[in-house]
Amino acid sequence: MGKETGVDWWLIRDLFDQNNIRIYSKEEIYKLRRDRDFPFLYDLHFNQGVTIKELYKNLGHTPEYVRRIFKENGFEPIKRNQHGIIRPKNEE
Repeated sequence: MGKETGVDWWLIRDLFDQNNIRIYSKEEIYKLRRDRDFPFLYDLHFNQGVTIKELYKNLGHTPEYVRRIFKENGFEPIKRNQHGIIRPKNEE
């Protein structure tokens, strides 16, 4: 941010501290984004039957990203074939 504004980074940090503005790390920002996306992706996948592959094609969320969100929230993605039929666990 300092390069874009021409202001030294420590002055910007002091300004944030003085105004009680929290500076988030990249990991925290990514976690907040995953928490924000979870309810929407959960609804699409578990309630509306959208496959992980379709989520990727339509929304651009990679399968790894979607699986990680579900795993962090205690869910395992549903295995479906291209016709939306749920496959039993032993057919993986």
